[in-house]
Parts: sequence; structure tokens; C-alpha cells
Amino acid sequence: MLTHLFDYRLYITRAALNDIRFRYAGMSLGVFWYLIHPAMTVGVYAAVFSGLIVANPAFNPGAPVVLYLCLGLIPWLSFTESLLHGSDAIPQHRLYLRRISLPPEIFVAKNVMSTAAGLGVSIVLVLVLSLLFGQQPTWSWTLVPVIALLFQLLAFGMALTLATLRVLVHDVGELLRAILHLWTWTLPIVYPESLVPEQIQPWLLLNPPYAFIRSIRAAVLEGTAPSIELWASMLGWVAVTLLLGAVVMKRSRSRIKDSV
Repeated sequence: MLTHLFDYRLYITRAALNDIRFRYAGMSLGVFWYLIHPAMTVGVYAAVFSGLIVANPAFNPGAPVVLYLCLGLIPWLSFTESLLHGSDAIPQHRLYLRRISLPPEIFVAKNVMSTAAGLGVSIVLVLVLSLLFGQQPTWSWTLVPVIALLFQLLAFGMALTLATLRVLVHDVGELLRAILHLWTWTLPIVYPESLVPEQIQPWLLLNPPYAFIRSIRAAVLEGTAPSIELWASMLGWVAVTLLLGAVVMKRSRSRIKDSV
């Protein structure tokens, strides 16, 4: 799989850039929609969150509400979009796979890369927002792009498996959307981690996205690098999902060709 990704790296990059360029082509706001959608989501949660803090001080995340939500929701929304867009890569490019002998994983990589571009722009704006809220920049901020990249690699690994399953079982796409809605509430994204019962908190690392979101918040809000435990969790989940995705894709390659 790595060989295919390297061999087709130029195609993946150019196709991802074209996807970004034409996704909002003809719209007056163009690429600003990359920011408008998450901004509206953050705004809604911030309004609700602020009311909960007033009603229950224990709900306070210990940081400005908007900033806390941005550092959780923006990476999460990009992750979910990458999963949805990546899992749809093979059906979306079925004509290419029928007519040209191309490895299907390059289309998954292209779709995930095109969503990662929006995350990059959002992260820059979140760091600017952090300055406006009085956060002092520290060296740990330089780790945020690294953590975000690892988060996208996690999405790519999962998308490889999901893209394969989606070809073989057509209901996977709709099932994934339902799961993502529920998955959001299993993570301390829109509520403080302090609300999670102490006996459950150590088990949060078994939820793959948790370490990435916790690490980004630690780097920006606390000015500290992720702990060794968090790094081990992030790298471990990336390795497991990439390996599983590569194995599933390799073993199902012939069935994918027949199904598309």
C-alpha cells in the first residue's frame, strides 16, 4: 500500500487540490465555507454551553468556552468529514476503477487529503483566536500541526477499512453517519472532561480520537506537550488502523474490482 501511495503521490496531491478548488466553485463565499460550517457549529454549542455554566458551575471547562469548543470540535469535525469522504472514495471513483488499473487506496488518500486542507486553515485561525483570548504562545503550539496530521492519518487508516466495507455492504455509509452522531458524545468534546466519572477516565484512551483532542487542548490551553501515555496512544492507534486498513484493502482488492 505504501508503495502505491508513493508511486501516485503527485496524482493524489493534484487531485486533492482540484477537489478543494472545485468543491465550492461558483459560490460567492467559495473556500470560506470550510470555516463557516464549523464556526456555526461552535457558535450553537457555545450558546448552549454558556447557559449550562451559568446554571451549573461544575460544567465549567476551565477555559474560554468558545476556545475550548474550537479546540475540540474543529479537529473532530475534520476527522468525521475525512471518514465520510474517505469511505465514499471507491463508489465515487468507480468509473476510474472499472476502466483503469489503479489501486483503490489512492482515491481514499485523495479524499482524506482534500478534507485535511480545511483543517490546516482552521487550526491557524484557532491559534489566532487563542491569542485574542489572551493565551500566551508557547513552544508546545508547534506540536499542534503534528498532532493534527496524526489525527488525519487515523482517519485515513479507518477510511481504508470503511471504504472497502462500503463496497461490499452498501448500508455501511448510512450506518457510519449514525455512529458518528453517537460517537461525539462518548468524547469530552462539548463537555468538560471533569464531568466524566473518575473510574471511567482511564478508559478514555481506548476511544481512538480522545488522545488527539486531549493533546491539542493540552498544547494550546495548558502550554504543555502531550504526555508519553498520550503519544503512545496516538501512535498506537494510527499504526493499528493503518495496518488493519492495508490488510483489509489488500485481501479485498479483487472483490472491489468485481463489485464496482
